[in-house]
Order: sequence, then C-alpha cells, then structure tokens
Amino acid sequence: MQNKLSTSNDDIVLRGGSVIVNPRGEILAGPHFDGEMILTADLNSDEIIRAKLDFDVTGQYGRNDIFNLAVDRRPRRAFDLMWAE
Repeated sequence: MQNKLSTSNDDIVLRGGSVIVNPRGEILAGPHFDGEMILTADLNSDEIIRAKLDFDVTGQYGRNDIFNLAVDRRPRRAFDLMWAE
C-alpha cells in the first residue's frame, strides 16, 4: 500500500516512543522518543485495585440488557475524504 502522507518511503510518519503509565493515567516514566532506552518505574499494585473501582466492567457497567457488542467483519475503507480533489 502506498503511503499517502509522504512521497518517500524513508520519511517518518510516526516516530514511536515508550512511556510507562499507571492505571489512573499518570506518567511514571518517559516518554522517550530518541534512540534505545530501557524505562523503569516503581509500580504500586494497589493502584490496580483503586482503578478497578473507578470502572468496574463486571459490575454496574456490565449491563448486557442495554449494552451490546457487535463486530462487523465486512471490509471497509479506513476513511472517506469529505472534499473534492
């Protein structure tokens, strides 16, 4: 598939990166984008329990009487242009 964002295969479209984030969304280490690096952070497993109290998918949010997950496997375009070329 041809890259529509660039005319050169050598151009960087996404530069990647690494980051460590706790369950509440706070950044513990990073982000780091340049070169190789090993990120480390002190983790608190109690944060996982606290985060599950904020959004318990098997509790009050697990309402299969009103929520439904359906997967449409038909191939689709990733996007549609909304303007004429």
